[in-house]
Formats: sequence, C-alpha cells, structure tokens
Amino acid sequence: MEKNYTITYSGSMDDKSIMETIERAKEGLPRFPEGHELEGVIDYTHAKEAPTLTAFVKYHNELLLLQRSSKMNNALKWSPVLGFLDEKVLAYKKIEEELTEELSLPLSAISNIHYGARQDYFDEAAGKTWLRHSFIVDLKEKPDITLDWEHQDYVWIKRDELENKAELLPGLLENWESAQEGYNYTWAVPITDFLRYWSEGDIF
Repeated sequence: MEKNYTITYSGSMDDKSIMETIERAKEGLPRFPEGHELEGVIDYTHAKEAPTLTAFVKYHNELLLLQRSSKMNNALKWSPVLGFLDEKVLAYKKIEEELTEELSLPLSAISNIHYGARQDYFDEAAGKTWLRHSFIVDLKEKPDITLDWEHQDYVWIKRDELENKAELLPGLLENWESAQEGYNYTWAVPITDFLRYWSEGDIF
C-alpha cells in the first residue's frame, strides 16, 4: 500500500522513550486468550498503568471523533483513534495499523504524523493510570470512513468546537493539548528516509 508522508517531533516524545515505557509496563502481564476480540494483545486489565496511543486524525481545521460502541469501556463516549501500546513496534507503524483496522483509512491519505507528548491520566473508575502518548495525523484528503466493531458512529468537528462536545472520553481535552506540543515548529522526516535517522540499535 502506497504511503508517502512525513513525521514531525515535539522533542519530548520519541520511539525510544515510548518503547522503554512499554517494556516497563508489560513486564509479567498475560495476553488475552485465543478467541477473545483482543486475542494476543497484552492484558492490562489488572495493571496499575497501561501505555496507549491517542491519534487525533485531522483534515485542515476539522478533527475526527469516534463514538465508542457498547462493547467498549467508556461506552458511547467520543474519542479519537485509541490503541494499546504493547509491542516493540515503531509508533507510526502502530498508528498505521489502528487507522487501517478502525477506519479502513488508506495510508496514502496521510500527509504527516506528529509526535506530541505523553499525558498521564488516572482513571478512578478503573483504578488505573493511562499513559497516553498523543499524536496528530494530518490528512491530504477527507476519506470515506468504515468503522470496525469498536465504534458505532463518527463525526468531523471544528477544532475550536472540541471543548463543547458532549460525552467526551475523560481527559480528552488534556490529551489534545499534549498532542499539539511542538506542532507548529518541529522538523519533518520523510517516511521513506526515516531509518536513515534511526537505526534498529538506537530504538530496540
């Protein structure tokens, strides 16, 4: 699948620091069993901390919000694209995976993935701290969206309307602030040149 986009960094979050967080968080934890909807994924159910990615999909001045299905935690709340970070995979590759699975979004529609900052949110109901790594995914065009089982609806809203949107995922506004860190003054690396800047030894 064709992909040709850039990656930008805020300076406070990169793949190496994300992977170090994942390794600490998943140590000793089980995986969801065969047949489970999350089969093979690290089970953070009883963990005190869980690293996740929060990807705000943006087209010009609009943000994509997804309504979580009744099968999910925080059912019917509105959120960006979310995913657990549980494997030593470069974050932009995990974002590609989530965008493909949750939205059927073609990677050719992406113009840039911005690494913002991590924002830790304590979820009192779950008794867990979510280690939310926040990203912005800029699109070249507004694509057709096909939702998977995790979501039941979606909406595009203006960025300045986000704080007035009802039933947002708890901590989402703070997440958006973290995602924007360094957004207007970062350096860009073409995805085709990415591994010229990072060797596997640097990251893994």
